Amino acid sequence: MSETELVDEITLSRQKTGKVLPRGEFFKQKKHFLCVNVWIKNSDNLYLMQKRVMSKKVDPGLWSVCGGVVESGETSLKAALRETEEEIGLRLSIEDMCLLYQNPEPDPWGGMVDVWLAKADVEIENLQIQPREVEEVRWFSLPELHDFIRLGKVSPHILFALSKF
Repeated sequence: MSETELVDEITLSRQKTGKVLPRGEFFKQKKHFLCVNVWIKNSDNLYLMQKRVMSKKVDPGLWSVCGGVVESGETSLKAALRETEEEIGLRLSIEDMCLLYQNPEPDPWGGMVDVWLAKADVEIENLQIQPREVEEVRWFSLPELHDFIRLGKVSPHILFALSKF
């Protein structure tokens, strides 16, 4: 998504206000907007994580999940599917997706985050990562993920979702 793409302003109760702003304006004006995080779990109970490139403004070099801002007129589900395909080349189906949690508190940038859980068995070598966003992708067990959290290698902005697993 570029800075010129449009995003719907929402209230803390997730209702659209009718205002549409360029993405960058939300951060400047401290308005609320809808975001998605997509946690992907395979049949071995491993979670697919991606390491963000160092050039990212938010959480450079940290492990995170697929996600981003919901574009104007887009649903949370459609954004989750789009972001996953854009970032790692994984085309999920609607049937793979489950809305796990809607965070009632905005993130530091004003985003109200919907957390999706997808069930997918995919080989890392079959993914097509977006080199402008993602440096590396790998599967983590929950204990491995907790070790990386303790070492400060995981984005703190996705940790609220872990309690839902």
